Amino acid sequence: MLLAVLLMLTIFTLLYFLITGELPAQERVKPKKIAEHAIPLAIAAVFFTGGSLVFMSPLSGFLSAVLGWLLVAWLKDYLNKREYRKIKEGSRDFISSATALLRSGLAMPEVINKTAAQLKPPLSEDFQAMYARYEMAGSKFPKNV
Repeated sequence: MLLAVLLMLTIFTLLYFLITGELPAQERVKPKKIAEHAIPLAIAAVFFTGGSLVFMSPLSGFLSAVLGWLLVAWLKDYLNKREYRKIKEGSRDFISSATALLRSGLAMPEVINKTAAQLKPPLSEDFQAMYARYEMAGSKFPKNV
């Protein structure tokens, strides 16, 4: 049983390096990069152990480890797409609001300030930070054309 588990871990490690590529050089290893690879590996190890214990076979543990690996990738993809949708909807709202406010005669700083107050968090924080940075630096926004 122990040899079968070692064999499956060796095969899993081989597949991991074949799929994800080589690990970066030591001087370029960062905690975020380590977490990016370590979390799916840890989930796969948990699924391997659980699958081996439940189904009493290292092969089924290996298959469940692959499922755990893919589950993490699917979840990460879903969360990235959800964040992208938020930004896309917020940018549409910003364009329509900014167009209406600019046509009503407001200056660009006022438009950015008002739309930042109306938008949802990913874009509103960026616009508020941009407005504050320009206010603090004493820069001028471009004049309306």
